[in-house]
Amino acid sequence: MKLTKQQIDSDVELKRKDLSKTEPKVPVTSDQLLFEISEIKANLSKQLTDAIKESSFDCFIYSNGNCVNFGDPKSDKFAYVPDYEKQQNDSTVVTNKKTDEWTGKPISIAGVDYVYRRMARDVLNIYDKESYLKGNPVLIGTYETNERGERVFKQVI
Repeated sequence: MKLTKQQIDSDVELKRKDLSKTEPKVPVTSDQLLFEISEIKANLSKQLTDAIKESSFDCFIYSNGNCVNFGDPKSDKFAYVPDYEKQQNDSTVVTNKKTDEWTGKPISIAGVDYVYRRMARDVLNIYDKESYLKGNPVLIGTYETNERGERVFKQVI
């Protein structure tokens, strides 16, 4: 049910109190308002569910690549400060944030196309090509030269 122009123009209370949540200053019926609220809740629920899925540890296995990624994680580093009282405020974090820009080079291993980044003379970090092209490279493994001089691919995930 929608309000007619005559109903909107004739009722002052309607213009003041029965307003849409998505379109300010637009009077709506109670049915329309309930529908808007349910749509807002559905969108919020979907965003929350997506955030949980994208941050799960097995996201790379079961998703289309929309995953939270820490790049090259180190076992002795934290993604946060364990004591919240010692954390930096948001403006300090933004100021101190460093971006590591690099250009990947194509490589094919066992017929699969990847992108690599040289980390040392004998060590290449291997990244998924699609995620690299999207701007969020996912580390797949390393390509190293062992003590016998053979190239060995060590898969991370």
